[in-house]
Amino acid sequence: MIPSLCQYGPYTVLSLCNHGTIAVPSRCDHGEITMSAWYIFLLMTWQSLVCGAVIPWSAYVFGPLAAFVARLTRPQFIAVVLEIALQNSGIAVVIVYTSLPLPDADLVIVPVVCQALLQGLPLYVLYTVMRIKKCISKRLHPKEEVPSESSS
Repeated sequence: MIPSLCQYGPYTVLSLCNHGTIAVPSRCDHGEITMSAWYIFLLMTWQSLVCGAVIPWSAYVFGPLAAFVARLTRPQFIAVVLEIALQNSGIAVVIVYTSLPLPDADLVIVPVVCQALLQGLPLYVLYTVMRIKKCISKRLHPKEEVPSESSS
């Protein structure tokens, strides 16, 4: 059964919708529908995908280590991990497009788009694993109540 989106917060729903909308359909002069950012996907190579993934994924490793060394509380720990890993790639897009001419800006923007596409992937995998674990736990122990994610 597919869960209702109403049980999730608005940020979660918008975040899930946002990660699939890099290539936006637009209408050409001749009436056909094209993908306005499709050329960026054509410029992607495996090296740019690796480069775009290593930056935020390494932040998921080094962010918690730095927060642990600083002995932060749990809410601060979570905030540091997410703020370090989910870097604002929109700022990089604005800086690149305003400081470089268009052919160069299009080439430089590819790793930034790769980073924007891949930065949330570990969080989605972790969330999916946690939901599967919760489902399995409910099936194995139906009489015991599993604490919900929202109760703290």
